[in-house]
Order: sequence, then C-alpha cells, then structure tokens
Amino acid sequence: NEQLNIENLQKLYKESKLRFDSDTEFKRTAYDCVVKLQSHEPQTYQLWKEICQVSRDQFQKIYDRLGVKLTERGESFYQPLMVDLVAKLKQDGYLENDDGRFILWPCDSKQADA
Repeated sequence: NEQLNIENLQKLYKESKLRFDSDTEFKRTAYDCVVKLQSHEPQTYQLWKEICQVSRDQFQKIYDRLGVKLTERGESFYQPLMVDLVAKLKQDGYLENDDGRFILWPCDSKQADA
C-alpha cells in the first residue's frame, strides 16, 4: 500500500488518539479491533503486520546508525513469564482492575496516589 508510510502512520496515530479520547463509539470500535487482532482475524492481522513493518524499517535506520543489534520478540514470548508476576502483583494489591484490564500505575502517577 503506497499510503502506508511512516509520515502517514504518525498522522493517523495523532488523529486517532484525539478521537479515541473524545468519541466513545470510536473507542469501542478500537477495542473491537484489538480483539480481532488478538484473535488473528486475517484482514486485521495482515494490516497490523504491514504497519509493524513500516515502523520496523524506520527503527532499523536509527539502529544501524547507532550500531544497535536487536532481537525482536513478540508479546507471546513474554506471556508465560508474566503469569507468576501478575499473580504476585494482584496478591500484593498493586493492580487496579479496570473493566477486566489490570493496570499497574507508575508510583509517581496521580492514579497511584488515589
């Protein structure tokens, strides 16, 4: 897709963030898209892979200039490592349940003080 470039992705991200914060229907649609992505719905998953590749290509230019070597790992690599950690954080009261999503607020955030 010729329109899929880093400049357009940055613009789309900024516009989507504003709309996500102000439009409840858009937010609901975004959450639905995340579910589609996580369940590997073909069209959504393919688009996500293309977006990731555009980003990866741009990151690689910077990594090359800095001499950085990177081993990329997806979330699935870390998932089994998270089970015990999440259980401990829940047990110790560090996680906030937000409609089924567990959030760990940074210590210096306003939410952590609430």
